Amino acid sequence: MAAVSEHAGEYIGQLKAELDALAGTGKFPHAQRLLYQEIERFQTGRIWRDDRKMVDVTKEKSLRISSRVVVPVKEHPKFNFVGKLLGPKGNSLKRLQEETMTKMAILGRGSMRDKQKNPSGELLAKVSFPLYTIKALSGQHILVAGGGGSAKTGVANGFQIFELTHSGKQTEAEEVAWHETGNKAIMNCVAFSYGRQEVLAAGLDDDLQLYQISRKLVEEDKEGHVLPDEDKFVQTRRRRKSESLSNSQEGRFFRKGRHPSGNKRIGFNITTQESVRTDFNTKGDDSFQKMVRVSLDRTFLVTGGCDGHLRVWKYPGLAKLRDVKAHAKEIDDIDISPSGSKIVSIGKDNKCNVWNVKDGKKVAQLDFDPPQKGCKYIFKKCRFGIVEGDKNNFRLYTLHNPVASRKPGYIVKWNTTSFVPEKIVTVPGSLSALAVSDDGRFLAVGSMETGSVSIYISFSLQLLKTVESAHHTFVTGLEFLPSGEAARAVTGNSDASVVSISVDNQVKIHHVARRGTISVMLASLIVVVVMVLTFVVCSMLGI
Repeated sequence: MAAVSEHAGEYIGQLKAELDALAGTGKFPHAQRLLYQEIERFQTGRIWRDDRKMVDVTKEKSLRISSRVVVPVKEHPKFNFVGKLLGPKGNSLKRLQEETMTKMAILGRGSMRDKQKNPSGELLAKVSFPLYTIKALSGQHILVAGGGGSAKTGVANGFQIFELTHSGKQTEAEEVAWHETGNKAIMNCVAFSYGRQEVLAAGLDDDLQLYQISRKLVEEDKEGHVLPDEDKFVQTRRRRKSESLSNSQEGRFFRKGRHPSGNKRIGFNITTQESVRTDFNTKGDDSFQKMVRVSLDRTFLVTGGCDGHLRVWKYPGLAKLRDVKAHAKEIDDIDISPSGSKIVSIGKDNKCNVWNVKDGKKVAQLDFDPPQKGCKYIFKKCRFGIVEGDKNNFRLYTLHNPVASRKPGYIVKWNTTSFVPEKIVTVPGSLSALAVSDDGRFLAVGSMETGSVSIYISFSLQLLKTVESAHHTFVTGLEFLPSGEAARAVTGNSDASVVSISVDNQVKIHHVARRGTISVMLASLIVVVVMVLTFVVCSMLGI
């Protein structure tokens, strides 16, 4: 143990370095999970050792006999074993101990709440597979995706849809749909409305796969359980066939808490549609789609992958409109401007380029001179943000990570005419995720090192709040809920709410409290009172 303690710090540092190198690559998800488990094992002191003691039967004293029973969590990941064993307020476990005259303890992750070890943040859900991407389908529905990949480990691949509600104290999530994707994990995706349907465009290895997600009404009994039927589009719940719903109808039903026609709620049908290969890397064995984005007017999609090419696809139909060799190495991130006229891309060649959508020509190459001298920095993430509701007026935000450890990272706001930095903000350590709200007011980043989530005012890059250790490891995705009444109804009337995910399998939500405002009438009254008091004081002083 002395030798282990002596070299633990160095060993953990090496593990974190390897984990950072794999993070965000979309490769080796099982290796990332094992590295994370090994780091947690050493940090918590759960180092395996043989400390078994022999029983002495020669002495006349009571013997303590213990036995460990393994709970089949891996075989039944969705069953709440801890809750079943404890029972209401722990009464079931107490009764078992009294009847058998024994002492029982439930050990392992999730067996108890440790306020010091449990990360902060409002937990929405914990799933049974690593999470890599998240999208908001509406103000009340989010979609999370990921999986264990092609390795036969028993970890599923697919995506889940959660329905958000508000309990009066906090936002809560309930799973309403689950769709498996075979032996391929979804590492990147985009969800968007098209007519009365929702479309999911997901990266499955080197393919872009489309799914149609349609809403319908399902019937419940008096206790809120979905009544069974023969519809098997949704695997976790069986739904009745019914008409589809628009976003406006959905918001109205949730605000009332129940559909006007009775005990009905919103369900989903998931249909697999066409696919197209989007990456043709021939260097090595890796060929993956790394990113996909959709234009604001839903007329085209853009993909980027290991071969360094940007490809523009017409929607619907997935006809290829443009193919640009954007980077010498694989592409890490892309985004489309709100106007649909520009595309920004970041590659492993440490270049951030801006492209013209119409002709595929390079508009600019961003040049970042870090305030921290003597340290190399790389471009990590990029996102456009709208300004004052005008899609033709927007700014570009980028994240920059130090190559050397223990150096600060940066958030940079760029002018999209001259493409020079307008604002630079220092952040502690490296960053792994970036999101901008649909109204352009807020920006959120996720930490690579601590699992923290920070929210900023996008215009000034002023820090509003930081949720320390929101996740056990690096944040893999962030998504703001759409601005509007529907989202505020399930977030406690917050100014903004961002959902975060990680390979720790947890889905969390973080809110920006709504700032108090003064009505026009009250402001006018205050002005009148001040003017009257000023007149009175001046009269008394003879001025």
